[in-house]
Amino acid sequence: MGATVTTDRRVGAFISPCGKTIYVLAESSYEKNCTPHTPSWSCIGIGEISAVLRRIFACGSSCEGGMLQNRNGHISPEGYIRSWLEELKAPLEMRDFQLDLKAGAGFYATVQNENMKSVSEALISIGRVDISTSLLAGETFTI
Repeated sequence: MGATVTTDRRVGAFISPCGKTIYVLAESSYEKNCTPHTPSWSCIGIGEISAVLRRIFACGSSCEGGMLQNRNGHISPEGYIRSWLEELKAPLEMRDFQLDLKAGAGFYATVQNENMKSVSEALISIGRVDISTSLLAGETFTI
């Protein structure tokens, strides 16, 4: 059984339209049992500070059993959590950018057809009926 090897961490932050600070956690990692060992970046958490701290602690729990390691092997949960807390002290500013949302069946669709019902319900629950309507009609919605 292979372990995930964490190689680097970054935290970005932006202010939401309602004035709350939203954090974005990105981690560089690779799977130990797959070669070549080429790390890739992925987003592991987005949210307010309480949500991202819960995510960090949840990931840290994988260190104890050895399923999450660093390049030298074992990493303690405390060390892993400490490294994230250091990144949280000085998050990178995330600037505004445009994103095109489109429902579809392809690999690059931002919303997969099989998830459209739950995505539509979530959008409606936060008052974004406009986005839901466009996606259900097969249109691209730019935010």
